[in-house]
Amino acid sequence: MKKQLSALAIALATLPIAANKPLVSYSADNGDGTFTNPVLWADFPDPDIIRVDDTYYFVSTSMPLVPGATIMRSYDMVNWEFAANALPFIENDDKHSLLNGENRYARGQWASALQYHDGIFYLLMNTLEDGAYILTASDVEGPWTRRKLSRGYYDCGLLFDTDGRRYIACGAGAITIFEVDEDFNPIRQQEVYVGNAEDKTESLEGSRLYHIGDYYYIYNTRTADSYQYCFRSTDPMGPYEGPMIVNDAIRSKGVHQGSLVQTADGDWWSMYFRDEWVTGRIPYLVPVDWSTGWPIAVGSPNDTYKKPSIKVASDKPVPSVASTDPFRSARLGKQWQWNHVPDPTKWSLTERPGWLRMHTASVSKDNSFYYVRNMLQQRMWGDHKNPTATHATIKMDVSGMREGDRAGLSVMASKNARFGVTVDNGEKRIFLSTSRLEDRNVDGKTVKHELDMTDYIFASIEDAKEVLLRAEANVNPSVKSVKFSYSLDGGKSWNDIRNNFSMAYDLSVFMGNHWTIFNYATDELGGYVDIDWFSTEADTEFNEDDYFGEFMGIEENPAVVQLEAECDSPIQLMGSNFSVNVFATYADGSIRNVGAEASYTSSNPIAVYTDHAQIYCREEGSATISVAYTDGLGNTLTTSFDVTSTLFPLTYHHFDTEIWNPDGVNAFDEETGHLTLGNFNCAGWHYNEGVDFSQYRYLVVDAEGYDGYDPQDLQLRIFDRNNYWDKASINTYNKSKHLIYSDLTNCTTEDGRRFEPEHVYYVGLLSATWNPSLIDRHYKINKVYLTNRDDLSVESHVSSMIYDAEEPVEYYTVSGIRLKSPVPGINIVKRKDGTTEKIIVK
Repeated sequence: MKKQLSALAIALATLPIAANKPLVSYSADNGDGTFTNPVLWADFPDPDIIRVDDTYYFVSTSMPLVPGATIMRSYDMVNWEFAANALPFIENDDKHSLLNGENRYARGQWASALQYHDGIFYLLMNTLEDGAYILTASDVEGPWTRRKLSRGYYDCGLLFDTDGRRYIACGAGAITIFEVDEDFNPIRQQEVYVGNAEDKTESLEGSRLYHIGDYYYIYNTRTADSYQYCFRSTDPMGPYEGPMIVNDAIRSKGVHQGSLVQTADGDWWSMYFRDEWVTGRIPYLVPVDWSTGWPIAVGSPNDTYKKPSIKVASDKPVPSVASTDPFRSARLGKQWQWNHVPDPTKWSLTERPGWLRMHTASVSKDNSFYYVRNMLQQRMWGDHKNPTATHATIKMDVSGMREGDRAGLSVMASKNARFGVTVDNGEKRIFLSTSRLEDRNVDGKTVKHELDMTDYIFASIEDAKEVLLRAEANVNPSVKSVKFSYSLDGGKSWNDIRNNFSMAYDLSVFMGNHWTIFNYATDELGGYVDIDWFSTEADTEFNEDDYFGEFMGIEENPAVVQLEAECDSPIQLMGSNFSVNVFATYADGSIRNVGAEASYTSSNPIAVYTDHAQIYCREEGSATISVAYTDGLGNTLTTSFDVTSTLFPLTYHHFDTEIWNPDGVNAFDEETGHLTLGNFNCAGWHYNEGVDFSQYRYLVVDAEGYDGYDPQDLQLRIFDRNNYWDKASINTYNKSKHLIYSDLTNCTTEDGRRFEPEHVYYVGLLSATWNPSLIDRHYKINKVYLTNRDDLSVESHVSSMIYDAEEPVEYYTVSGIRLKSPVPGINIVKRKDGTTEKIIVK
């Protein structure tokens, strides 16, 4: 029986009594030296598998769920456990947080590459719309650091070669290989396969990259069917021979998009995934034969294989996947993920120790379920030992619910059925609602619409305080039905509600069905429910003490002893935004990313402001960001970091040479300022959130030609809409002044519309003539700046103060790069009180 515990009791809690019953096992291990596919019967698509010493890891796709980029761990490739969710969140904006009608369904973290090099795990992660990120950790369980990259790498494979060089193979349709530097910026690139993204019979994706023996191999999937292809070359940049079909024997099983791994004994295996529709895209493990010089997958009709010939050390436990949860920890289990970024203030595992408290976090007046915040999810598992049914049950205390609240258990994918308790006119009643999500074309854009919302209200449960909600799903693709029931007497008797809800899977969400715990308001916030436990056991009279022992308190000490932001200080931003990771070190030595749960304040919100863990920069300037986090015991710790916001940094990381780059020849050298552009190519800066230039009169580019090139065709294009294909304000080069400039207060766009400098999204430099005989053009960019002086000089906002060598300040260039000491010319100084000012140093 659970007990209410004080904060002191949490801190001094003892270990629980040993469990009596074993939990349900979702292992593919048959116990006789064989295993039966799928090796994991749940939604783990796009697996990239590696071996580190005697341990195997694979990463899969999590889409918009957070924390994401799930990594699994095994010692025999058959029995697996959750190792980490490496990605705390992608961004913390409206799209990722289900705010203001925006979402990231069918988006988020896509097929990622996992590698281990020189003691560090690397996870190269791509998204469709938010760019690419590199995540690193010395321990797979974290903490993981995260850094956004200068460009994306779609469906990527990563290779650290034996000579220390780094390569990435990627693409959709065409496949390209890049050599990249330590910051994962391209050094050189070569197209390996032309393909056609619009024609699926000629389109490849899902690249993995290997150096095996004398060859480099690129492993791909064709999107039109389940054929796995492979290229090979003796040089990483090619030319490559192939593609060779390498999975013909098992193609009928529908498995594809695989990765390769070698055991310590020298055997090779491949992990693919297969679309199972109801449970999602699930991984299969098959042996690989190299006798032909190509990695040929070996199939068998019944998908049963001898286990890999791996000798597992006796001190290694047999892993098992977690599903059932009694919520006896200060942190959520790794099997759980939130549907989009949650509101961290609206849930807790310590307000009522041993229970998950879920406050209402959003108001859904139109019953729009797909936009409810703080829905907690885990994968729906198929059971090899009982393939016809899988179960989920929760025990829920509903005494904290308010009028209009709805809470309970859902089966959720592109269709959902939510089952639970609602409060209507002060009366608690059982309800069941269904709806689905569909892609619709609205004004040329694909948007998500929730359709077919149906509501059923059933019997009153009067003054019941606790209710058990149960779902039993048949995951057989020909059945795919769910039966719902509830109990008011602890599971002794059950009332069936409906058994004909048919689960679905489609590309509206790109995920299989998930068990989902929810609580939302339809009137106003303020209510809450407490979840005692979540069970996937078949037992209808589930008693958590039978499986976990008597509850004696939370095992971990939730007291935080150190708080640290994951960033250099100052951070240089280009009038843009970023999400910060903040790591809390607990008294038990564990480390957790609490960036989404901390609070943030800025010393200069005009230039740099915060919205949760999202830091926005809209003007040139600098600020100190103070971060505070309160742990489960009420202790508050703080940390801080500095941010410098610049608008036109001439650095490789911020200067985008690929705003428009059909010729693939654009290049920029930040040391010399040399810019190379192809015919009608454009390079410059893109501000995702838009920046405000309205306080300035002129935008000026100081540029000239080099290598004998005349810069007269260079144009300055400015966009006040976040679409490069929209109409821009076009400004031409002035040869007498060696400048291009725009009068921001009086300029118009190409179609005669007044340009709006209050929100600028692109500032681009375009080579504005077409000359087939001239491959590229050469310019030197000296500086780009805003000014209010009619003579177009940069000193418009520069103080007349002369540098005083005795004054204790910090110094930066006008582009925000910190200086060890002031330099002649214009400097930005930051004083002890946090204020900044431009000065002239003589």
